[in-house]
Order: sequence, then C-alpha cells, then structure tokens
Amino acid sequence: MSIVAPILEPAAYAHGFTRRQGAKAREFWGPGNVGDLLIRRGAEQLYAAYGINLCGKDEKPDVVFYGGGGNMGPLYPGTRPTRLDARAVATALGVPLIMLPQSWTGPEDLEAGQFFARENRSLEYCPHAVLAPDLSLAYAPAIELDQPQHDVGWFMRDDCERHQPAVATNCGDPAALATTAEDYLRIASRYRVIHTDRLHFAIAAMLAGRQAHLYANSTSKTKRFIPLAQWPRLRVGRGVSVRKLTPHAGHGHRQSHPSPRSRRPFGDHSADPAQADGLAVTSTEA
Repeated sequence: MSIVAPILEPAAYAHGFTRRQGAKAREFWGPGNVGDLLIRRGAEQLYAAYGINLCGKDEKPDVVFYGGGGNMGPLYPGTRPTRLDARAVATALGVPLIMLPQSWTGPEDLEAGQFFARENRSLEYCPHAVLAPDLSLAYAPAIELDQPQHDVGWFMRDDCERHQPAVATNCGDPAALATTAEDYLRIASRYRVIHTDRLHFAIAAMLAGRQAHLYANSTSKTKRFIPLAQWPRLRVGRGVSVRKLTPHAGHGHRQSHPSPRSRRPFGDHSADPAQADGLAVTSTEA
C-alpha cells in the first residue's frame, strides 16, 4: 500500500494565495468532468493551508474565487454563465474577483481583479494573467493505493478535445470511467505506466507515483503543460516530437531527460503513419 502525497506543496502557490491568507471567500465553479474534481480538491487543500475560509451567501466575503480549469474562451460556452454570476456577485459586494489557474481557448471579455493562467499559451489570450500551476498538483487525497496490477494502460479521451488517432487497446475515456477524484487515482494506480491525452488523468497517475505519458489534445493545455511543470518533485521529459501512437509505443523506460533541441520523446522512437505529438511526463517517487 502507498500513501498519496501532493506533487506540489502549498508554497508553490504562494504568489496566488499569500495575499488572501486568512480571508473569507465565496467560490464559483463551472460545470466540468471528474478531472475538474481533482482541481477542486487541490483548491480545498490550498484554502486550508492558507487559512482561507469559505462563507455562505448571508456573509460578506473578502474575495470571490472562480475555480480553476480549462474552460476560458469559446470552446465551452456553457461554462460562461457561472463566470458572469461570479463577476456579478463580486461587483455587488465590492470585492475582487480572482480567477484561479485556467486555460484559455480564445479571448474572453471578462473583468477580474486577478487572472491566473496555467500555461504560457493562455497568455496570448490574457496577457495580464500570472502563471500558476494547475491546482490539482496540490491535491493529497487521504487514501491508500495498492501496487500496480497491470503493466501499461492506454486511456484516450472521446470528446470535442480529441486530437489523437484511435488506439487498439484503449481502455476507454477515463473521465467516463470515474465519478470521484479518488476513483481517478485508483484507476490510474492499477497500471505501472499510463498513456493518456487527459491532463488530469496523467496528473492522477503522477499522484499515484506511476509513470505517465501525456499526449496532445485539440487545445494547448497538454502541449503547453511542459514549461509550467518545472516545479519541485515533478520531472518532465521536455521532448516534443512525432511519435508512434500504438499499443507498443512508449514501452522504453529511459529515465533520462532529453534536451529540447533533440526533439526526441521518451519510449519507442520508430516512425509510423499514425503520428501524433507526444509529451512524456514522468513522476518522481512518492
């Protein structure tokens, strides 16, 4: 059995939360999937670490938070009403609206006291945002995980962000296989190596101490995760290259960190007509 530890300690988020230490806060979250629950759990633990207390509707907060995620911009229009609600409440109460680390898929005309972006590409759409890690990296669930039961598992998404060709041994879209953040970790922990194009399933694998290979989706949140992931206790292979996307890809287990100039990914380096950008992300030992 292994006890789960966070990938990043609360200090990695000091530039976003220190100013709000001890504050009373209201929070708003847009609709999402089980991966977004990892973000929410990370936020809860950061609130506790910085002494931030959530208050009800009958109590005036010091700040309004809008939860982190990947839904700023036009790709998910159904999430915008919750942002407008957050903006309206902050304005009515005369307190700042803080957008916790988000990804932008395009411009969005929303005013806030502070924006945080979780990868560099989002700065093109929101240049005044400040970079900060995805909140799920601070998640430390109070569960124990068994040792892996299987060697390699492929879990590729099946939604509007799908960008990769089909994989013969795909176990399914992991977001459809779990209903809680803890379920996500348990599924990932059953495999020694995880291949996925879902960012938070790769993070779940890293939290579980497993090796995770993260592939590009149709947005920038996985491709651009690399530069933002240079934080303590997280090792990232910086190679971004054309890579074979078959059940046999990525079975090499080199632990070296290829130079960005080499443009060589981890794992199998053979060519194949079914090509895709692959980002190899390897967690540290827990």
